[in-house]
Amino acid sequence: IVEVDLEGPKAGEVLVEIEAGQFNTCALSDDGDVFCWGGWLGDGSGTTSQRPVRTDLSNITGGETPASLHVAWDTPCLITDAGHAYCWGSSYRGQTGTGLVTGSVLRPTPVVSDGVLDGVELTDLVMPENTSMCGLSTSGRIYCWGDDQYGVLGNGKAIALGEAEGFIKTVFDAKTGELLGAHMVGAEVTELIQGYV
Repeated sequence: IVEVDLEGPKAGEVLVEIEAGQFNTCALSDDGDVFCWGGWLGDGSGTTSQRPVRTDLSNITGGETPASLHVAWDTPCLITDAGHAYCWGSSYRGQTGTGLVTGSVLRPTPVVSDGVLDGVELTDLVMPENTSMCGLSTSGRIYCWGDDQYGVLGNGKAIALGEAEGFIKTVFDAKTGELLGAHMVGAEVTELIQGYV
């Protein structure tokens, strides 16, 4: 057992959360700072480090601060205190949700959704397999992005047609549970709601 060398945190700053993926580990401080080591540091360098490195949070806007970390495989993400997701790391199948479907994202970048996530506050993120990500909203809705290689986006026909990327936001009546409508972005995304109609 060894103690991690924590040179990055400011005096008095306390680490309150730690998450680990296949290639890196990240920690969140009580001041909302993020530190990562291993690979995918999120500092813009594209390098690795055996010691914690402060993650560059300059892409986070509106006075928001990181509230939770979600590190899986090779794609670290965070959720801000406003419920917005930011991801970095490997995006070779779109799993960062940043619009990049090949290569890497070197610092936390907002998950983009062509408006589907507008007004949505996320509370949790999971990586069901190493090339996709799903988020749970405060209203109990699930949003997924990335590759649908194993059907994790809930989009069976689209896979068969080779059109497995997209977003969907469903709107239900709170009292009756009736489906009122949906916002859909992407080819063949109508298949995402086949179970509701």
